[in-house]
Amino acid sequence: MVDTAGIKPGTGLPKDEVEILVNEQVDESINYSHVVCVMIDSMEAFTGVDMQIIDKVLEEGRGIVVIANKWDLIDDKYKKKAVQWMEKQLERGLGQAKGIPIAYVSAKTGSRVNMVMDEVMRVYEKWNTRVSTGLLNKWIFEFSKVQRMPSIQGRRLKLKYLMQIKTRPPTFFVFCNRKALVSDNFEEYLRGCISKEFGFVGVPIRLLLRDSRS
Repeated sequence: MVDTAGIKPGTGLPKDEVEILVNEQVDESINYSHVVCVMIDSMEAFTGVDMQIIDKVLEEGRGIVVIANKWDLIDDKYKKKAVQWMEKQLERGLGQAKGIPIAYVSAKTGSRVNMVMDEVMRVYEKWNTRVSTGLLNKWIFEFSKVQRMPSIQGRRLKLKYLMQIKTRPPTFFVFCNRKALVSDNFEEYLRGCISKEFGFVGVPIRLLLRDSRS
């Protein structure tokens, strides 16, 4: 377990040598981590810096738990709306991972702090999860029956085969009739459906598209 210094909010390059060292330490810690906890301020979530760090964690293929600190400062009557708003912000801002867990805690009072490691271990388990090829292809068959597939000039996408080739993070081969038919939006949607169906919460999903003829 590694605790890094905080990153100052702002834009542009770091202002001084200490800030440069902090950013380097954060980058190194992410590279060597299995699961990264990103602590945010509940009163300010989500800042541009928050989203940049979360996006970097996902780009590196690490599991992630968001810790919303200072939860004691949120009035009880607004907490339900605050939870919904934060979850929506994450879903809208990130396409690589769905259902990123948020632990709402107060470092000052100790409230709910004990939940953080439970979430970390749950994400770590999902980061290491492997789904059988048989189960994946049963799902992709049913998915293809009910999902309207993208098409270009009369040629419609057909998803023929799905297999997981690695964990940490979970990575899948998707064999189709023509990968050029898969738009970025549809790829993100497919990634989200796999994540939801097999419970990959807080874990980035990698999809590698292949033409079935190759």
